[in-house]
Amino acid sequence: MVSHTLLVMSLILFLGLNTFLVAHNNGTLLNLTLDQSSGSGFQSKAEYLYGKVDMQIKLVPGNSAGTVTTFYLKSQGLTWDEIDFEFLGNVSGDPYILHTNVYTQGKGDREQQFYLWFDPTAEFHNYSILWNPSHIVFYVDGKPIREFKNLEAMGVAYPKSQPMRMYGSLWNADDWATRGGLVKTNWSEGPFVASFMNYNSENACVWSTDNGTTTTTPCSPGDSSSSSSTSTSEWFSQRGMDSSSRKVLKWVQKKFMVYNYSSSCPKLEVIWIKNCLDVTDVSMAKIASNCLKLRELDISNSIEISKKALKMVEGSCKNVKIIMEPPSNVRLSQEEARNFGLSN
Repeated sequence: MVSHTLLVMSLILFLGLNTFLVAHNNGTLLNLTLDQSSGSGFQSKAEYLYGKVDMQIKLVPGNSAGTVTTFYLKSQGLTWDEIDFEFLGNVSGDPYILHTNVYTQGKGDREQQFYLWFDPTAEFHNYSILWNPSHIVFYVDGKPIREFKNLEAMGVAYPKSQPMRMYGSLWNADDWATRGGLVKTNWSEGPFVASFMNYNSENACVWSTDNGTTTTTPCSPGDSSSSSSTSTSEWFSQRGMDSSSRKVLKWVQKKFMVYNYSSSCPKLEVIWIKNCLDVTDVSMAKIASNCLKLRELDISNSIEISKKALKMVEGSCKNVKIIMEPPSNVRLSQEEARNFGLSN
């Protein structure tokens, strides 16, 4: 169920599996609706190979438990690439969880989750994905919250050859979205509505095929054929974040990250949950349920992990090494050390 007052530019809108409407005009607002019969969504007409895309989103207000609102890039096929923003609903009064993930060649398991520092249902906020040959950066209102670096030299796959479309959707996922599926969607609260506005793909490399020849436009720094060549050069050439952006990234991850599954060391299969404000029992239960893949659990410098959560992992994952030591450059007081369980 899609209501449209002013439509987002160049999108294909769909209801369930059916094409609902094709929009070509520039526009600003799109409302997606979820009820017990169906969710809704849209996709870009164009495919991109690298780019910076932005969307302003206002999430489902009130009791949104069980619902998931998405904004993501994805390629086609069984070995697809994907870069995800997913907003996991919650009961009234509890915060949304922003779930991010990166898939390469059909393999994900690179989740990072965050609380937001504002009410995402009260007004529109800007969410951006920067994807270039060197790294992927997730932004919220211009603040970097996550960086996924190209570490192919270390054996970590990186999305670089499959063009992706932009997608947005609102759907029911009460089998997992809220507290691991313990809280179900309350359909009496519906229909649920999420709003999208001002999609911007001007700084993206449009992928096209003409007579068997594949091209991307614009796709190289300073492309004189592009009206946005200067901004294209800025994002395409970016090899890493500057010191100011990195400082903001560290602040966000220290204050608001609630879950971090990193596969940057796939041979060790290590999970890092460092510098978290709160690691929920549900997150730890997810770790426990995947303990066959897990060799090492690093919870260094985490602020709050319940004894129940630790026992859950210790009981389920007998061969998992749990690290609770703080980083060597962090000095803890005796009281802080006791809080980390490092002293009696």
